[in-house]
Amino acid sequence: DEHFGIATEVDRSEAYQSVDTISRAFLGLFALLAVASVGLLISMIRSDRLAEQARRAALELKRLGQYTLEEKLGEGGMGVVYRARHAMLHRPTAVQFLDTAKANEKAIARFEREVQLTSQLNHPNTIAIYDYGRTEEGVFYYAMELLDGINLQDLVDKYGPQPEGRVIRILTQICGSLAEAHTIGLIHRDVKPANILLNERGGLFDVVKLLDFGLVKMAEGEREGLVTRMGGVVGTPLYMSPEA
Repeated sequence: DEHFGIATEVDRSEAYQSVDTISRAFLGLFALLAVASVGLLISMIRSDRLAEQARRAALELKRLGQYTLEEKLGEGGMGVVYRARHAMLHRPTAVQFLDTAKANEKAIARFEREVQLTSQLNHPNTIAIYDYGRTEEGVFYYAMELLDGINLQDLVDKYGPQPEGRVIRILTQICGSLAEAHTIGLIHRDVKPANILLNERGGLFDVVKLLDFGLVKMAEGEREGLVTRMGGVVGTPLYMSPEA
């Protein structure tokens, strides 16, 4: 308004101080971003390697001995059961292997004992054992016939009491399976509805398969001390008899 102005002289560093401060801040941010990017890249590479190792482990797991595992069917106290196929025969099979987290000496002894005793039985109403062994990694497994029926517990829970004729037919088959076991000195000790599976075989319905011989004992008590303890409780209490 007065048509005059004032000029002053300042040092360059003082004039650009704020700009330099902002520049250093941006450089610091870029440096942090670069470090973070490198760290993320390393993490991704490591993650990819771990994922690849996991995939390889999964592929190795899916190949158990001569059997290719296809689908997990269930998991119990002793281990995991998979639907599988034999590499050469291509026969549908159920493969159970011992959970390594539970693989103490007692569990291994009981697992092997179940297979060895059950493999002696060939009654049509007893589940058939095809094969058993150990992988190179020491995983104990056995292959048995694949069953796709309904167990007696689920049948009664879902449909209620069954007709007398059907019950008699089912019980007759169960007794046949147990009779064979008793003739060679084996006692099941865990006969219950959940261990009795009804299947369709060759066009015949209500074909019984008796499962879970893991609690079998020798009638004379042979080798019993190896895996069970005198006076110990075994089996399912609701279905136990005084002689069990």
